[in-house]
Amino acid sequence: WNLKQFLEQNPWLLAPSAAQDEGDFRMVVMEHCFSSVYFGLREQDLSHRDALAEADQAYMAPLARAHMVSASGQLFNGRNFVVASSFDLGRVDFIEASHIMSNWTVMSLNGDVDWLHSSGVFAIREPINEPGPCEEAGEWRFPFGGMEWQPQDVVLPVPCRHVWDPVRSASDERPLLASFAGSLNSCSRRELFRLFGVSVKPTSLAEMMLAQEEMASGPAIWVFNGSVGEEDSSRHWRHGGFDDSRDLLYREILWASEFCFVLNGSSSVNNVRLVETIMHGCIPVVVTDDFHPPFDRELSWLDIAVFIRTREMPLLPEILASIDPGTRQGKRRVLGQVAPHLDVREEHF
Repeated sequence: WNLKQFLEQNPWLLAPSAAQDEGDFRMVVMEHCFSSVYFGLREQDLSHRDALAEADQAYMAPLARAHMVSASGQLFNGRNFVVASSFDLGRVDFIEASHIMSNWTVMSLNGDVDWLHSSGVFAIREPINEPGPCEEAGEWRFPFGGMEWQPQDVVLPVPCRHVWDPVRSASDERPLLASFAGSLNSCSRRELFRLFGVSVKPTSLAEMMLAQEEMASGPAIWVFNGSVGEEDSSRHWRHGGFDDSRDLLYREILWASEFCFVLNGSSSVNNVRLVETIMHGCIPVVVTDDFHPPFDRELSWLDIAVFIRTREMPLLPEILASIDPGTRQGKRRVLGQVAPHLDVREEHF
């Protein structure tokens, strides 16, 4: 529905209503209800994989075949067809339809397993230590014979409710070195907490600052298991809506941090935290071995984020300390430039 809303808000992207010749269309976007079909099947007690398979075979694949026999499908063999998916694995979640869509452009959260290596973005160019306990080698892709990704596909960002604040997000006053707060629901998150976890959760940014002043090492890495703040869930009016106190503290920590960690959790590394950190002017530190960022053909991710392998987590203090203030400020300027391109509410999206 985000794509549909975006097109409705930007009618200049649509073909004139009087257009009759399908050969004049640069793109044909296939609207579908795959998610609704999937969730309907889940309500009938089908498992996740069984619901995906049924929605693919009974709905998505027949819909794709119908488009391929249309005039436009016959004319371009599907090369001007576009379809969006909100599921984590993209083409893999409708593998039968994906074979029919081999020439289509699929927009999803999934990308090319080789992107990190072929783009040369790692902070440490070549691995200098042995694989760690959370190595992500992309084994889940092997059974699909390369059908999980095609070169014409586009990686989308996960929509985020926050927007760039021209004052707070652009500020270079960042007293905290790096931060992360979230559930420890993946190997890499648990390892990050094992290395840098803080057991006592702060109730205010001032409390964190006071604790940091007592540390001889200076600006620290703060990693919390779960949400920060008190459990009272008191709510405040802010920016046209209600935010609870824990959410406000979480945002204050993002605005106070030079770097914010982005790791896989219940979903892939391409999750809402990636865009969330950018919207707060916090430089993303992407910890992963298998990742393809959104809109990589248009955005220079080497200028946006810091990329490290999961095996390099113990080296984080040294890696982050080696990034000089000028480089940090330069990345933050780029974050402000790319933020509208990652916001589905903006026409620059």
